[in-house]
This record gives sequence, structure tokens and C-alpha cells, in this order.
Amino acid sequence: MKTPTSPVHPTPWLHSAHQELSDQATIEILDFLYELTTAFENRYFAQLRRAEQARERKPWETADGRRGKARE
Repeated sequence: MKTPTSPVHPTPWLHSAHQELSDQATIEILDFLYELTTAFENRYFAQLRRAEQARERKPWETADGRRGKARE
């Protein structure tokens, strides 16, 4: 008989009550994450934009905005 287990959280360190950061460390990590996100968005802008447009496209529109069957 299997015993129930609690689900494993993908970022357990983020939800640990024992992980405290100093104010300065928190600011430095946040600055790093902003810089990382900006660099990622700059590098992959075209791909991100295409994916965003594909999500917004109506099922009856083609990639170039005409009516018809949407291409995947």
C-alpha cells in the first residue's frame, strides 16, 4: 500500500519559512532578475512577439491576418 505524499513544489526554497534575505540581498536579486529578463526579451524579441501574436490570432485568421484556416 502506498502512502500519500505531498506534492513537490518546483521552487521549495522560495516558499521556505527559513529562508530570510537581507534588504540589500533582496534588492540585488531583484535588480539581477530585471536585467536578466530585459536581456532575454531583447535577445528573443522576435520569437516572443510571434508567439504572442499567435495566441491573439483568431482561429479563422491566417498568420498574415487574412481570413481562412489558421496555420500552426
